[in-house]
Amino acid sequence: MQQLKRSRYPLRDSDVRKLLDAADLLRDRVIINFLALCGLRRAETAQAECKDIDWKNGRLMVLGKRDRERLVPVPGSALQDLKFYLHKRRTGFIFPSRRSDAKQPHIGVEQINEIVKRAGWHANLINPNPNLKNINPHSLRHYYAHKLKKSGVRIETISYLLGHADIKTTLAEYGNQSIEEMQAEIAKVW
Repeated sequence: MQQLKRSRYPLRDSDVRKLLDAADLLRDRVIINFLALCGLRRAETAQAECKDIDWKNGRLMVLGKRDRERLVPVPGSALQDLKFYLHKRRTGFIFPSRRSDAKQPHIGVEQINEIVKRAGWHANLINPNPNLKNINPHSLRHYYAHKLKKSGVRIETISYLLGHADIKTTLAEYGNQSIEEMQAEIAKVW
């Protein structure tokens, strides 16, 4: 049996709202929002710096894999949460480490995993992928990509926003329609 692709099981809008409502702290809510509304990877979220935010245009300069930079739009709600969270702070990492013994000056990717997992537990959500138990940060990235695709955003744009080095990666994950999407198209014909 072919292994099921994780991207085939996106979260729903209601799931993301539940996750945001279940977040313990403002910081956790902002992190979940970044992952869901900007499509960022865990490491990109952890390493994002205040100086990389373009407040006027609502964009974030993201340092992705292999040190490739890209500009990502930050939707208004995520930008407002971010302003409230940062208050007047405009330097350093957006999500600094709170531990004095931390190996790096920003939040760790494992901590981001835990934040999303804990919010999923509090929201009583189970990962829609039958092979996975908990909601994880990558679930939110898949949510983002699927939301863009369903809204008619071109696959080239989605590929750029996700920071994929090769469009083939994006096509392999999000280029094909689900059986539900195909059925809906066929239903319009008949």
